[in-house]
Amino acid sequence: MPTRIIQHLLDTKKLTEEALKEFEQEKKEKGTEVEELVVKKGIVSEAELAAMKAELFGLPFVDLDTIEIPYEVLHTM
Repeated sequence: MPTRIIQHLLDTKKLTEEALKEFEQEKKEKGTEVEELVVKKGIVSEAELAAMKAELFGLPFVDLDTIEIPYEVLHTM
């Protein structure tokens, strides 16, 4: 049974059933998660996948590559 994010990719036609079957086989053989394969094969970017997850869980998505984080904030981490 596909995860919510994989089902979302199927519903939005970003992922085909055929590709999903191939990815599930590769998961069995190599242990690589389907979500990782979706990114690795270029179906969606890491940022797109993260944004989809945020949307599905009702959370805001912030692409940290597009904002400048103040030094003071980084220093406290």
